[in-house]
Parts: sequence; structure tokens; C-alpha cells
Amino acid sequence: MKREQHFDIFVSYRRTSFDTANLIATKLQMAGYSVFFDVETLRSGKFNERLFEVIEQCKDFVLVLPPNALDRCNDEGDWVRLEVEHAMKHGKNIIPVMLRGFEWPAAETLPESLRELPKYNAITAADPQVFAENMERLKRSFLVSRAKTSWQKYRMVLYFVCAVVIGIVCFVMLGRNTQQTATSEGVGVKREGSVSNAQVEQVCADYALMIFGEYAKCDINMTVNESAYKEWLKFVENYDEAKFLEQVMLFEECMENYRLQLMAPEKIVITDADEQTLRGAGIKKSVVSGHNLEFGEFYKETNRFIDTLIDYAWAENPALLLEFSAHGLDTRIYSLEMCYYSMLHTFSEMPASIYDELYEVFPSLSYFANVPLQLPSEEYKRMSDVAYNKFEESVRRMSLIVNNTSLKTEGADICVERLAEAEAALDAAYDGLDLSEESLITAADDKASARSKVERLVASIDNFEVAMRGYIDAMVEYEKTVNDRDVSEELEEQYTSIMSELYASRDAMLAEYEARGWGKYE
Repeated sequence: MKREQHFDIFVSYRRTSFDTANLIATKLQMAGYSVFFDVETLRSGKFNERLFEVIEQCKDFVLVLPPNALDRCNDEGDWVRLEVEHAMKHGKNIIPVMLRGFEWPAAETLPESLRELPKYNAITAADPQVFAENMERLKRSFLVSRAKTSWQKYRMVLYFVCAVVIGIVCFVMLGRNTQQTATSEGVGVKREGSVSNAQVEQVCADYALMIFGEYAKCDINMTVNESAYKEWLKFVENYDEAKFLEQVMLFEECMENYRLQLMAPEKIVITDADEQTLRGAGIKKSVVSGHNLEFGEFYKETNRFIDTLIDYAWAENPALLLEFSAHGLDTRIYSLEMCYYSMLHTFSEMPASIYDELYEVFPSLSYFANVPLQLPSEEYKRMSDVAYNKFEESVRRMSLIVNNTSLKTEGADICVERLAEAEAALDAAYDGLDLSEESLITAADDKASARSKVERLVASIDNFEVAMRGYIDAMVEYEKTVNDRDVSEELEEQYTSIMSELYASRDAMLAEYEARGWGKYE
């Protein structure tokens, strides 16, 4: 039987303040609070008794006040009045949040039951630029409730993220010397000195929820990008050259408000003890921690998409950019799909018990609530390949637009061709990475066998480094020529991060080779 959810915070609002109230509720949910926000408008029709029950459950009552929010409270059937009265009656911690333009009416104009309301400590939230600061004040100084550390913390939670980087992420932080023995369900066989199956299942469940929570942030960031894109379409539709400056300034303000809704990722850090437990399940540390790069890149690109729309708004003829921006949004969606299927593939390597809580959480996703969680890993690989093909097609169409519209600049077609060749070379180098035998130096029977494995590892990393260097150079040239954007510093950081991890894997194997008494590898 499904448990009825308990809530700690009730958010009350007028329809005119829905967007801000929804943002407040979302931010609190992402911070780990259990928040009731009536997005289904249960207040319509007969006032729903369920709302009274939730108010009685909650410790905190957040009242979002847009201009003239209390004007209708003299109506005995007004739902904001009914909610506030019920919160007062039950002694709840009431926190008024005053939006721009709201002013407290004279006490005598309020119904007697609400005349104490202006005496409650309130937060002024008139300036969207300090919204994040106000949210911190709300959590730190006003709320009685405390954030939870369970999956609820993550519940609500790429314009051009390189598909190759998504593919290699699971190799970035490779763990070493992992003995992979597993039962038919993927749970490590208990050996002397090993952890229990129950402990393995618990650790895997905890990290699965962390991964899912960070993916949920990607999901909500994608919904923000889609909303921002819809505003861009409205901007183009209503474009008036005579009011250009006014329209652009309003559009920029709107985009910055959307930027405030983006959810930054939190790095998944695996403790040494948990790493040992994961090893007991035959799961590499890199399989879990490797998702950090995906989440970080997706957050950067969703931010960049908003920057791109702002740049488009300043174009002399923004209508020419409609098709290009549509494909830009598509590439993010397909990248999101690849990221999601990568996550599900990770889960397929963990014990089946991790799905007990995941099944409660995943319907909250906007895009993939209908994708089964327990398909064979081969099926997720197939689905990822389909998404990748769509991604490539969208990028190809963008390249054609670049070559055939006013976006075209001298040499753009050459840059596109060079980038495609560099991507193909990087794909080939990735396929040749020989990291699968990381622990076989220890297991090697003789020096010759061990040396052969080390040679393959060193050669594959060298080839990958050359290919990645070529890809970065091509990408920098492409962005400078086609998009008038310098991405060299950002790509250098990516390069340094990825290669440092691969070098660490190489150096560890070389040290292990030498420690076996086979001399220094040259």
C-alpha cells in the first residue's frame, strides 16, 4: 500500500504569483524540504478539505503576496483567507513573502481574523537579483522545518555537450585493482573480510538516489530551457523595430529570471569505505563518480543556452535565427536523453533492490517518466545510440544553416568539416582505449604478459591524447569562426581534467609493474 506523503511546508499563493511561488517551492524541495505546492489547483470548485489536512500537518506556512493579494480577503469564501485563517487557528509558523508592488492594507480593511497578519515577520522579495539571498534567509532564519537528507532532497530536481565526452565519462575516474565477482543479481559474493550483501545494497541505493537526484536537476534545467525558448518565440513573433531596445531589455530581464531557476549540480563524492563496499558488488568507483562530468557540463550548457537566446535577441533580423535556435534546443534534449540512458545503464550494474525507492521518485521527471527502469543494459545502449543519431542529425542541420544563412562566415564550411574529422578521430581513439584490464597486472603470470598489458594501456592513452588535442583545436577554430566565441579556456580545463585522470591510471599501473620486481618500464 502506498504511504501518504507528509509535508512540512505549505505554500499559499494567488494565481498572479504562481511563477514565483512555484520557484520558491521548487528551491525548497531541492534543498531537501518536504513542500506542499498546489500545482493542480485543488482550490477550484468546492474548497478541498485535503488542503486543511496538509496545513495541519505542516510546521511552516509560506504566504506569497503579489500586489493587492489581500484585497479579496473580505470574501468569506476566498481561498487565501481560508488557508491563512486555518494556519493561524492551528498556530503555524506563518512567513509572508512580499513581492514587488505589495503593500500591507490598513488593518481596519482586513477581516478581523486576519488583522494580526501584518505583525508576522516577513521577507521582502521585490528584487529578482537577490532572490537566491532571500531564499537563504528564508531557510536560515525563518523556517521551523529542517531539510531532509533522503531522496526528497532531489525530487524536483546541452546545447552542444560533446557526445564523445559523454561516452568516455565512465572511464574518467577509473578505480584500480577491482576484483569483479558477482552473483546473478549483480551483488558481490561474500568473502572473508568482505562486506555483507545488505551493506552493499544500502550503499548502492544511496548513491543511486544521489545520481538520480542530480539527473533530476538536469531534467528541471531542461524544462527551464524550454520555457526560455518559448519566450524567445514570443519575442520574435512580437518583434517591432520601432520598440526594439525596449523589447530587448524586457527579454533580457525575462531570461535572467529563468536563469535563477536553473539548478546547479552537487559533486557526488565517494568515501573510501563506500568505495570498498562498491567493489564488493563488482562496481567501479568511476561508474558512479563519472556522472559528475555529465551533470556539470549539462548545467554549463543550459546556462549558455540562455546566453545564446539573449545574443539572438540583439540580432538585426532575429527571425532568421528561429530554425537555428530550434535545433539548438533539440541538441540539448538529445544530450539529455544520452545522459539519462547512461544513468540507467549504471543502475543496471547495481543490485535490484535500489529500485524500491527509485520507482517512487522517477514519475516526477518531465521527460522520461514512461521509460522503464529495469530494461536490459543492451536496450539502454540501443536507446542511447538512437538519441546520438538524432543529436548528430540536429548538429548537421545547424551546420547547414550556418553555411546557408547570414550566420555564414568565411571558412565556416572548412571548420565544420575539420570538426567532423576531429570528432571521428576522437571516437576511434576512445574505442581503442585499453582500460578494461586495469587490475590484470596483479593477476599477470609473468613479466612479458604484464608488459604487454602496460604497452597497450600507454599506447591507447597516447593515441587518445593526440586525438583529443586535435578535437579541441578544431572545436576552438569552429566556435571562433562560426559562433564568434572563444571556448579555448573551457576546453583546456576539460582536457586537463580528463587527461589527468587517465595519466593517474597509467602511472598507477606503471608503479604496480615496478613493484612486482620487473624493473622500471621504459
